[in-house]
Amino acid sequence: MKEPWIQTYTGKQFSYLEASADQISIEDIARSLSHLCRFTGHCKTFYSVAQHSVLVSQKTHNPFFGLMHDADEAYTGDMNRPLKHFLGAGSFFERAANTAWYAIRDKFPLLKEVTPDEEADCKKVDLRMLVTESYELLLNGPHPDWQINKFTHPRYDGEITPWLPDYAMRRFLDRFNELNAT
Repeated sequence: MKEPWIQTYTGKQFSYLEASADQISIEDIARSLSHLCRFTGHCKTFYSVAQHSVLVSQKTHNPFFGLMHDADEAYTGDMNRPLKHFLGAGSFFERAANTAWYAIRDKFPLLKEVTPDEEADCKKVDLRMLVTESYELLLNGPHPDWQINKFTHPRYDGEITPWLPDYAMRRFLDRFNELNAT
């Protein structure tokens, strides 16, 4: 069997087993994330991973890492958390996501400078954003079985107004350029 790969928006061939920095493009990442819907599409209205990433980047100690924290999903898709955890360590999905992440990290050296504290901070912000998004974007809010601790991960203030994909892509690329220039 031939190794699995996809053709990206810019026409690159991305290999799931042998991804490298030359297969990565910020335009591919922005385009894909702007067309991927959070919550496996079970939102009241379309809400992209790109918008989520921009919002996370505005709240983390390392905004560049916050913007790029889900960049591997541009190549693997936004698999929902329960299924991702069920498949577990060593699954093909996890290997493909890790391969994508390391190629992305090689492409954008700022990601190699992320400290463990910055990673932990981004995880906290990501969870708070998940809680906020679940209340704002799911028809009935988070299911009781989610067991979200509203004291550990309180909602962010304000309303989320979902962006259309082209606007989300533009905002993602603008944020990338702003942060990559500093």
